[in-house]
Amino acid sequence: MQSKRERSRVKDFMHKLTMQIARKLRDAECGAIFENLKGIKRRVLNGSKDMNRKLSKWNTRIQA
Repeated sequence: MQSKRERSRVKDFMHKLTMQIARKLRDAECGAIFENLKGIKRRVLNGSKDMNRKLSKWNTRIQA
């Protein structure tokens, strides 16, 4: 479980990153295509120790 401070830092980072991407797309007069990533962490979870370490760093929650 992440601490409140860590969640806030991740949320702030993600906001700044997405705003930067949106500005670059606007300046280049391009668009973006979004994909539904709901449940992606569960789909790629395979029990491998190395993979589980990588997945634990993803900014997502496992949803039913």
